[in-house]
Amino acid sequence: MKSLGKIKRGDTFSFTAELKDNVTGDVLTGIADKLRCQCRTNGTHKLIDEMVIAEITPGTYLFSAGQTDDWGAGFRLLLDIEYTYDNVVSSSETFFVDVEADITHG
Repeated sequence: MKSLGKIKRGDTFSFTAELKDNVTGDVLTGIADKLRCQCRTNGTHKLIDEMVIAEITPGTYLFSAGQTDDWGAGFRLLLDIEYTYDNVVSSSETFFVDVEADITHG
């Protein structure tokens, strides 16, 4: 598993990924509506967030979480990117992000 780093609870969480065809290596453009990405707890796999996905440049996608105020400090959250095309579902490798307690908050 590859780390996406750490996040402090309550902070904005997002990441970008350039997506390419596994066979041809071509950059995949215009497929945001065919992508899914969920953030789940390690172990129980409880759904924490369904990421919002937008193509920001051709083939590069921004994956953004909603509010992270309720994300549990000390949790390791797992994510992957799922792609569906012609009823064939493929998933990326699994990534993780570690959640830390925030000191300054409302």
